[in-house]
Amino acid sequence: MTRNIADIRRDYEGGKLEESQAPDDPFVLFDEWFTLALEKRVPMAML
Repeated sequence: MTRNIADIRRDYEGGKLEESQAPDDPFVLFDEWFTLALEKRVPMAML
């Protein structure tokens, strides 16, 4: 079976990441994103 990455690609609409608004600690930003992904129940294939 051949897999095509385009089959699982999704377009997301949301806010932009502005570097000036990003925290100095990248782990803080990752935690925010990961928590949001869990809350939204984003499929693991998308994480």
